[in-house]
Amino acid sequence: LKHTLYVGLNDKDKHKQLIKPIKAQDLIKTILNNNGIDGATFIGSKGIYKNETENSFKIEILFAKDKQIMNTIKQIKKELNQESVAVTKEKIVSGLL
Repeated sequence: LKHTLYVGLNDKDKHKQLIKPIKAQDLIKTILNNNGIDGATFIGSKGIYKNETENSFKIEILFAKDKQIMNTIKQIKKELNQESVAVTKEKIVSGLL
């Protein structure tokens, strides 16, 4: 499985970015690690949510279980004060060679 998380960086209450992208990435890396997720690919981008433009991350994760992903999302929402994190799940053929 490949899970892709879409994480905006604007604070849900202040409607602006309070944490710099590199610090947000470090927080998310720690959360991934704490949930037993060994690797991920971060793609920085701009997104929109409820008509607000914000910096965001597209995070692609291979080899994780749904429970690990759900715990990760819960913690990201708390640490970055997010209303939501979008997630997609794709069945793919993958491996480490």
